[in-house]
Amino acid sequence: MALLNKVFSPFGKFLRSKNHPLIKISVILFLGLLTLNGIYYFASAYNPGCVMCHYMKPYYEQSSHSVHKDVSCVTCHPSRRILTAPYLLRYLAGSYNPRPRAEVDDNVCLDCHEAQDLKKQTAFEMNISFNHSDHLSELKRGKKLRCTSCHARGEFEEHFAINKNVCFTCHFKGAKTGHSATSCNVCHGYPKKIVEHGGFKFSHESYLKIGVDCSQCHLDVTKGDAEVEKKRCFQCHVERTEEFSNVEKIHNVHINERGVDCEECHNQIEHGKMKMINTLEANCENCHQLRHTPQREMYIGSEGRGVGSIPSRMFGAQVSCEGCHVDLNNDGKSDMNERRQSCIKCHSDGYDKMLDKWVASIDESLNAVEPGLEYTRQLLNSERSRGRNVEGVLSFFKDAEDNFNLVKDGKGVHNIDYALKLLINVASNLEGINENLGNKNFRVNRSKLMSDENEYCNLCHFVIQPKNITKFGEDQFPHSNHMKFIQCTKCHSRDEHKKITATKETCESCHKNFSSIPENLKYKSILFSHNLHTTKNNIECKTCHLTIDFDKIQIKENVCSSCHHKKENIKNCAKCHPVQNNTYEGNILSVKLDPDLMRSGGVACADCHMPNKINVSKPGNDFCAGCHDATYTSMKTDWVNEIRTKSGKLSILIKNTKNQNLTEEEKSKLQKAKSLVSLIKADGSNGLHNYMVLSSLLDNAMKELNAITKEEN
Repeated sequence: MALLNKVFSPFGKFLRSKNHPLIKISVILFLGLLTLNGIYYFASAYNPGCVMCHYMKPYYEQSSHSVHKDVSCVTCHPSRRILTAPYLLRYLAGSYNPRPRAEVDDNVCLDCHEAQDLKKQTAFEMNISFNHSDHLSELKRGKKLRCTSCHARGEFEEHFAINKNVCFTCHFKGAKTGHSATSCNVCHGYPKKIVEHGGFKFSHESYLKIGVDCSQCHLDVTKGDAEVEKKRCFQCHVERTEEFSNVEKIHNVHINERGVDCEECHNQIEHGKMKMINTLEANCENCHQLRHTPQREMYIGSEGRGVGSIPSRMFGAQVSCEGCHVDLNNDGKSDMNERRQSCIKCHSDGYDKMLDKWVASIDESLNAVEPGLEYTRQLLNSERSRGRNVEGVLSFFKDAEDNFNLVKDGKGVHNIDYALKLLINVASNLEGINENLGNKNFRVNRSKLMSDENEYCNLCHFVIQPKNITKFGEDQFPHSNHMKFIQCTKCHSRDEHKKITATKETCESCHKNFSSIPENLKYKSILFSHNLHTTKNNIECKTCHLTIDFDKIQIKENVCSSCHHKKENIKNCAKCHPVQNNTYEGNILSVKLDPDLMRSGGVACADCHMPNKINVSKPGNDFCAGCHDATYTSMKTDWVNEIRTKSGKLSILIKNTKNQNLTEEEKSKLQKAKSLVSLIKADGSNGLHNYMVLSSLLDNAMKELNAITKEEN
């Protein structure tokens, strides 16, 4: 009580004083407003108090049911609460606008949300990955965004819930029909889930690989245009529309400075599955509903067993059935000749031949695989009749059968990529089934399944000529020359059309030795000189080499003999065949021994290998009888069999002789035995070039190794 007396005592004295009444009234009003301001300052921290003056009941109700229901209004809308009295006077005078313009600064949001990691990806609807930092730190389509740009009040949404209409306005405004201004994958990524549409299952991933645009199937993805009508300005302004077309300034003032919600100006955009393409708009199906299901499945590239969806490139370009099955003759039919004409009409001359090649290739592929399918069916029936349990492999056979029938009934020409992969899957399943049943030697004829990459590419590129490419990066690259040597897939992807997989390392794998071509190579039993062939005789690499991938040297068959074995070129056989010549001369393993009996008799190489003086060949089994008599008919065969037998026995002895605890002399004998076997193999005549000496050497080597192995035992 004493404290109250002390506080109000000066005020009481002031009222009892003789001061002018106006001064007293002014002081009383000032103190009254000050007291009222103080009361409001503390009362305004409670949300219901705001509704007493402001016409904001809908916003209040939204807020009271939102995630911010326990947060007072003034936490996010810190108006000048300490100066309430002037606003009260304006309110009482009727000059205050009771419709509040609620602005929330980004810093106010961050005061509470600063603990959140705004840089990490956040899952949004439909697993869309969203990054706050990315949207707030960078200009999006040239516009600065605020927290309230997305977390604004929606008409029927919770207070400060995410306003999806803002997302759609930014991502779709100004885009073509069926497209997004920021591309679909920005939000949706690249879908990998198997989806179903129109009764068919397929993979988005397969379509994207061949360059199918989202809009080719998702025809309309939005409704609305997000335009700004001029009359919207009049909701806030009276005549201030002179800057209406100055988009940059309008956005800066309304978004950056005033925090106006996008949807207050922009019309709404809806986004979703507004319209999807019909699966091959089948206008015949009212009556013939199931007649063309296999063809549709083949064209769409679905329903295969064990093979992912691979849509036809024509399907990816939205070519309907009627695009190829044209009726030029108006006879109600579409024959093969009319289909050829449709190829030429849309593409160019030569594409009709491509269609013929596809049809023929698929027929050949089916005919190559079908015998294996029938054989495996009979094998399963046979094994089942014998009481064997074959249930474990029946599902694989069913898959193989379904895939085969899909290609056959669906006409693989509708989707040749898919058809070939299905038939390769059939072959693999059949071979696996046979191996499981003990028939390990069974193989499907894959010769017509385009296993050769160039053959596969030439299904189209025998008509579509490649561009005249002369550079790869900054390096010279004669494309036409490389096509003669290497398979297309050395540099290009088979699965992703037009994709180049070649790198600098790819080039170096072939070209690394070009600056220093190896000299005096040993090719089989031939000593080969690159310099003699390339520099001195100007012979191109492609004359001998199948490919320029020199990590695995592939030489054309009979390429050496086609040149060297011509009559006019045969001068010195020993130059190319030093191993055979040394054996014939008796120079064996660096030791001078007896020459072959034929060599001692003056018989030259050409006498046996070129008897008709035209072609070089290996003499037949009865060749010796031509110069000698009938008793020599079997001699060549007998000698060959004897040398083979002795070489085989010696090889076994070498394998059984342990190279441990041997003396230096024994090691030398073991090494000579190995060299002898290698020499006979390199000579290639099975001992015929010096039968007597080689037979004796084999006998001696076996005797020495037998002695070593006995000592070991």
